[in-house]
Amino acid sequence: MTATALSLPAPTRTERGMLRLAEALTGVIERRIERRARRREAEIDRIRDLQTHRHRAEDVEHLLALWGVPRR
Repeated sequence: MTATALSLPAPTRTERGMLRLAEALTGVIERRIERRARRREAEIDRIRDLQTHRHRAEDVEHLLALWGVPRR
């Protein structure tokens, strides 16, 4: 059966408003998801950089000397 055979009425003003609201909310939620994903990726990159950062031997020796640890 087609819609004309069933004689379905057109959406009411309220239904059209609810559809517009649903579309707007979907857009807001999708933008939040995208922003959260970008922040997550940036944080993962920052953590990765921190984990791969190597300290210079001179800096380590200096800090050990400040703490009173004898040189190697």
